[in-house]
Amino acid sequence: AKIREVENKAGRGVNFGNYNDDDYLDIYVSNYRLCENFLWHNNGDLTFENKAHYLGIAGEEREGYYGHTIGSEWGDFDNDGDLDLITANLAHPRFIQFSNRTMLYKNQGKPNYQFLEVRRKAKIKYEETHSDPAFGDVDNDGDLDLYLTSVYENRRSFLYLNNGKGVFEDVTYLAGVRVFNGWGCAFADFDNDGDLDLIVGSGSGVRFFRNDTKNGNNYLKVKMIGKKSNRNGIGARVKINIGKKILLREVTCGKGTTSQSSIILHFGLGKKKKVNLNYHFLSKEEKTLKNIKANQLIIIEEE
Repeated sequence: AKIREVENKAGRGVNFGNYNDDDYLDIYVSNYRLCENFLWHNNGDLTFENKAHYLGIAGEEREGYYGHTIGSEWGDFDNDGDLDLITANLAHPRFIQFSNRTMLYKNQGKPNYQFLEVRRKAKIKYEETHSDPAFGDVDNDGDLDLYLTSVYENRRSFLYLNNGKGVFEDVTYLAGVRVFNGWGCAFADFDNDGDLDLIVGSGSGVRFFRNDTKNGNNYLKVKMIGKKSNRNGIGARVKINIGKKILLREVTCGKGTTSQSSIILHFGLGKKKKVNLNYHFLSKEEKTLKNIKANQLIIIEEE
């Protein structure tokens, strides 16, 4: 694979994701030392090409420098069937004018799959020391919510609820998930009750938060088991259509910085009791399962 050496850079996070739906996993590298971020586009022939600038996700260049990105995360926050991206940046604009703030990039899809930065429009607040982002549907309404940690002892984390219209609301205090000096974070259904719980690594130790939301919303969990591709199903995709929404989840092998959410895919379904789902592994053959009942874990094995 033709990826050049970058010894003078400081990569803090690596994320695999298929941003352009071509069945090849691309690589996003979060860089820290005032260096642009990289998007290594997979050409499908074991070579990669850095397309971060072309796609609009290298960061914002100011005075010849870029910001400090610590961790990033792929996720379809607007439910349009393609992967969007958030980069958590350590920004010090009061000291360094060219600092980049945290950025939320909306994937504009076909034909070019270029990205548009929408953090302010999405109402994600500026925080000087964002560290690690994690997408997950914590209220099972079908929309990906967002948790963001912040480093430094006096800086808190944030839980944002997605209202389904591209706007996020800070509900950290109400949810009881405020953590100071946070680093890695991840979502998983630890107690197997159908909603996503949260784990956060911080300077004061590891924090577990059990999700006790009681709103009557349904869910579906999907475990992908590969044979031709890889055992854990890394790169496999599942899509569920609910009205105009396309719920997309992709099995990943790491996110943000030093963290990993569950490889069991989780879908909040709202009030839907049955759904159809489309899935495919990296072997590319797409298949459909119909009338799948909600509120269960299903296992899909690659044939």
